[in-house]
Amino acid sequence: MICISIQSKLNKPLRLGIYLFAVMFWGSIVGFGIFPLSESGEASGTAAFQDIMHIAVTAAIVLLSIMSLVIIMIG
Repeated sequence: MICISIQSKLNKPLRLGIYLFAVMFWGSIVGFGIFPLSESGEASGTAAFQDIMHIAVTAAIVLLSIMSLVIIMIG
């Protein structure tokens, strides 16, 4: 909802940072909902597909959050 309200009011880098933050938020809800960390985690030595995808989603969310906050600070 906030993305619609800022559509023409802020400068381009600030809007881009807010859009990336929104993508990060929804990506974390969907990604961690689809790939929760299993009970065993990776301690067993053989990581399941679900655990690998959880780590991949975590890496993507961390990168998106850092990028969005840096772009917001620049903007």
